[in-house]
Amino acid sequence: MSDVTTQARLADGIRAVMEDIVIAADGLTARVGDQEVSADYPREMTRVLAEAIYNVYHAGQPLSAVPSRLRDRRIEERLRAVTPQRTTSAQVRLVRLAEEDDRAKRVLVSYRGVRVWMPVDGVDLDGVGPGDVMTVPFPALRPAVSPGYFLVEGARGWTRVAQVMRLYFHLPAVDVADVAWGAVLEHLENVSAPYRAKILTVGEFYPRRDALVVYTEDTASDLAYDLAERLAALDVLADDTSPFARRIGPGAALAMEPRDQASAYSGLSFGQHRATLLATALLAAREDPDDREKEVFETFAQHGVDPTAPALNLSI
Repeated sequence: MSDVTTQARLADGIRAVMEDIVIAADGLTARVGDQEVSADYPREMTRVLAEAIYNVYHAGQPLSAVPSRLRDRRIEERLRAVTPQRTTSAQVRLVRLAEEDDRAKRVLVSYRGVRVWMPVDGVDLDGVGPGDVMTVPFPALRPAVSPGYFLVEGARGWTRVAQVMRLYFHLPAVDVADVAWGAVLEHLENVSAPYRAKILTVGEFYPRRDALVVYTEDTASDLAYDLAERLAALDVLADDTSPFARRIGPGAALAMEPRDQASAYSGLSFGQHRATLLATALLAAREDPDDREKEVFETFAQHGVDPTAPALNLSI
């Protein structure tokens, strides 16, 4: 986290994005790079412009990039083959004691608010009753949780911490996905890092600046640089990174999960959050272009973002 003063300067990457966006006087049409977006109403325009900023500058994709599918099981199998862990350490709440059915003994548990049946094998039920919390081995591979991505959790487990750091890796093509994925997970498991990671599984999405994303603790900056160096040595990264994130090497960047208290911005990912703030500020300043930088600076700061380093949150 960081502090900011009124004498500070808006981050160069954000200023460059601003120069690339032109908004019509009525606020319902805008040019984003070499593409045009429009809407019928101001609120809709905020959403449309934010999506365009997210796609073009954060993800690094053209607005017209619409995949024909969200899963590719052939790619998923390649990723599964290089994933070193099959289970993660998870905390669950016991709902119902084990029962026998035609297939196997199983137990009903609540995992992150969702009730699921799981096999009793490997679960110590001695002295445990309904309502008690247990630590159990749980499937680590989640191929359909995040649309378009193959997601896993580390063997050590993943519990969302107060401040999450995202690591972004820009992969140029799906052909290198399994190489990059295997290298990243191998290193994370070797150092026993707590993490969640996901990678794009559909070739039509590539290249993308967030093709591979790792979520870990905000104190893991050394780990971030280690992963960036490891992937750079394998020559599997494209160069560009999101202007909202902090570049740590070719095709590699880090950012802190948003901590915005405003209800309108809750639930947004890092890229969506920054893109929405920028869109909101640019539309607010459309009638006075000279105030654009001031409006963006103040909007970022009001929502807990360091305007001088938008990958970071302000101290609170």
